[in-house]
Amino acid sequence: MKPKTKKILFVLTALLLIFIGSLVVLPYFFKDKIMLKAKSELNKMLNANVGFSDVDMSFIRNFPYASVKLNDFHIVGKGDFEKDTLLSSQSIHLVLNVKSLFSDNGYDIRKLAFTNSQVVVHVLANGEANYLILKEDSTATADTSAMNFHWKLKEFNIDNADILYKYDISNMQFVLKNVNHITTGDLTADSSLLVTKTSCASLSFLWEGVEYISKAKARLDADINANLNAMHFTISKNSSQINEIPFSLEGWLKSISNGWDMDLKLVTSKVSFKDLLSMVPSIYAESFDDLKAGGKVDLKGDIKGAMIDDYYPSFQLKLVAENGWFQYEGLPESVKNINVDMDVSNPGKTLDETVIDISRFSLTLGGNPFNAQMRIAYPMTDTEISA
Repeated sequence: MKPKTKKILFVLTALLLIFIGSLVVLPYFFKDKIMLKAKSELNKMLNANVGFSDVDMSFIRNFPYASVKLNDFHIVGKGDFEKDTLLSSQSIHLVLNVKSLFSDNGYDIRKLAFTNSQVVVHVLANGEANYLILKEDSTATADTSAMNFHWKLKEFNIDNADILYKYDISNMQFVLKNVNHITTGDLTADSSLLVTKTSCASLSFLWEGVEYISKAKARLDADINANLNAMHFTISKNSSQINEIPFSLEGWLKSISNGWDMDLKLVTSKVSFKDLLSMVPSIYAESFDDLKAGGKVDLKGDIKGAMIDDYYPSFQLKLVAENGWFQYEGLPESVKNINVDMDVSNPGKTLDETVIDISRFSLTLGGNPFNAQMRIAYPMTDTEISA
C-alpha cells in the first residue's frame, strides 16, 4: 500500500473515531439542558406537577436521531387531585431529530414510548376530571410563548401499563392490566393511515359494585384512516377479540366541542356458542379447551351520537342464543336447550334511560327445565325490576 493511501486511510479512521467518540461524549454535555428544558416545557403546558428523576441520552442507539429517556416520570394533579397520580412511568423514551438539539426552535419528536406505567383516570361526582390538565391561554396562569415541542411522531408505544378508569357520576370502573399498544404511521399528517395493535391481559368492568366483565383477555388490531387536523377517525380493516369472542368494528369517531361524536357498529359474524360461554368466568376458568358446546348465536350492537360530559350517545347490544348446549368432558349429562333473548338499549342523553331486558332465558339440566325472565329500567335513579 502506498504511503499516500495509508495516510488517507489513517486520517479517515481518525475522523471516524472522533465522530463516534463525539456521539458518545456529547450527551453528557446536553443532559442538564434537556432535563431543564423538558421539565420547563411540560409544566408550562400542564396544570399539574410534572417531574422525573433522571435523563439518559444517546446519539448512537437511534442514529441519526437522538435517544432521550426520562426515568421515573410522573404527573400529579392539583386542587381536588393534588394527592392523585394521573400517570407514573418507569421510563418515557423519546427519539428526537439531532439537529433540533442545537436549536432553540423546538424538538422534533419521532417516537414516544412508555414502559411499565400506571394510569389513574378519575371523574368525580361533580364532573371534575383529573385528566383535564392542559392550560388554557390566560394572562393569570399561562405562559403564552410558543411551546417548543414539534410533534412529528411516526411511532407511539405502550409497554405494560395498568389503567384504572373511575367514573363516580355513574359509579362505574374499568380496570385494565398489562396493556400493550403500538401505533405506527404519520401522526402529524392531515390524512394518514394509522396501524394499531392493542392487547390487554385482564379487563374488568364494574357498575354499581356489580362486576359485569371479570378479568377478560382482550385484543384490538385496527387500521384507522385518521385526519388529525379535524380529529376524525374512520375504522378500516380490523380484527379483535375478547376472551374467545372474535369481533370487528365499523364506523367513525370524531372530536366535537367538549366531547366526541360517533357512529360505530359491532360485527360478530363468526361467534359460536362456545365462544359466548367464555364470557362466563366460572366456565372460562375450568378446562375451557375441553368443553364441548354447540348452538346458534346472533350477537350485534351499535353506538351512535354525541358524548359530551354526562350526555351519552344511544346504544344497543342484542344477544339471541337458540338451542345451545355444553358438556364438560367426563360428565354424563350436558346442559341443553339453552335459549336466550337479551336486549340492552339506551336512546341516548342519560344512562338512566338504559333498559336491560332478558325476555327469555331457559335451559334443561338433568332432565329438569329452568325458565327465567328479567327486566331492569331506570338503573341510576328509581330502579324498576321485574323478574
